[in-house]
Amino acid sequence: MEIVKDATRLDGESRGEFIDRVKNNPRIKSKIAKCLDRYNNLIRSFSMNEGNYKNNKRTFKEYLQAYVNETEEIYIPAFENIKELEPLKSKFHKAFSALKKRLEGMR
Repeated sequence: MEIVKDATRLDGESRGEFIDRVKNNPRIKSKIAKCLDRYNNLIRSFSMNEGNYKNNKRTFKEYLQAYVNETEEIYIPAFENIKELEPLKSKFHKAFSALKKRLEGMR
């Protein structure tokens, strides 16, 4: 249950507070769970587009840019440093590179 709590945004917690908590969490299993969640979401992001993106706070392009920034700040270092993630590392990097190219094409 602690792993789920570590990888879930708490009630009243800002996005920035959540990101800091995830980044600074000392529990390796929680970091692995969050990285696997990011990998899953990264793959799912390719089915999203302007037409099916629903958020009135930011555009789809802004969403993707924030997603890329978060991934570079938190998840790229985690995939580089957590040996248990080694089997997925190249697939994660490949998917992330494709997402960055997609974002660059939107400019």
